[in-house]
Formats: sequence, C-alpha cells, structure tokens
Amino acid sequence: DEVINYREQTEWGRRAAELTGGGVDLVIEVGGPGTVTQSVRALKIGGTISMIGVLTGISGEVPLAEFFQRNAVMAGITVGSREHQSAMTKALEEWKLKPVIDSSYSLEQLSEAFQHQESQKHFGKILLDLS
Repeated sequence: DEVINYREQTEWGRRAAELTGGGVDLVIEVGGPGTVTQSVRALKIGGTISMIGVLTGISGEVPLAEFFQRNAVMAGITVGSREHQSAMTKALEEWKLKPVIDSSYSLEQLSEAFQHQESQKHFGKILLDLS
C-alpha cells in the first residue's frame, strides 16, 4: 500500500512505524549494520527482525535500548539444504512465480555485473549467464 524510498527518506524506520500505526510485525533485514537501526525503529512492540543479509558489512551496532524497549526478536536466516532448495523450486514452478530480472551478464562481463550491483541502481535480480 505504501512505498518508502530509503534514499529520500533516511528515517524510513520511523516512517514505516507511522504508516502502520505503531510499527511492523516483521522486517526482513538484508542490509546489516548499515540499516539495522532503521529496522529496529520500524518494529512494533514484540516485532521480529529476520537477518538474512549483511550487504553493508559484517559488524556494527544495534540500538540496544530501542531494541529492548520493543521486546523485539532478531534471528538469523541461513540458506537451507539441497532438499529445501528443490522444494522451493518446485513450489515456484507450480505457482508460476517469476523473479524480477534487472539485467543479465555473460561470464566475460562478470566485472560489469558486480559494478552494476555496487552502483545500487538495479531493481530485481542480476543474472550471470553461464551458457
């Protein structure tokens, strides 16, 4: 229902809490230390942060006072087993879900693919075509 552009709205966590009338139930955190403060601020009391990525680095600070005030939970998510991957793939095929593809690069263009990802101008997946 709402879109918050984190580049235009640097306090996006507070904005998310405002838009939801008190905070969100769940944040899927992919940024890591560079964005976790905003994720905490977006949470409602009893909310959860599922940490699935650390795109901004592997160490940093969590605003502990705000985190505890919300009685929040933070849990890491790791990649599952091969069996889990197969089950997910089967479900995606059955439901005919398609990921958003931003761009595709050949193996010879690997450097350009990484540069595109680093630019943060992509929307969706960046593919590496190995065929």
